[in-house]
Amino acid sequence: MEIQTISQISKAFNVSTRTLRYYEQIGLLPSVKKENYAYRTYEEKAVLRLQQIIILRKLRIPLKQIAEILQNEDSVTAIEVFRKSIAEIDDEMTALSTISRF
Repeated sequence: MEIQTISQISKAFNVSTRTLRYYEQIGLLPSVKKENYAYRTYEEKAVLRLQQIIILRKLRIPLKQIAEILQNEDSVTAIEVFRKSIAEIDDEMTALSTISRF
């Protein structure tokens, strides 16, 4: 896969360029600067990482916990984050169920 520009990635993944820049700012998504080229570009490894981030965000995992998962490649960290997220979703479902009874 060739290096892609920020606008190509933005369009391909339906993510704003502002979001991509924010992910880079907080250390989640590395970009590469090409010589004599002013725009951010992304290598295949960064694109795969973005896919992981998008999937984890769809699972409602906060960015701080996504950073923990991506920094620690062991599955224990990911499993603990998933367990916590599931517990939070269970609590929310219980609250919504209670509300819907009224």
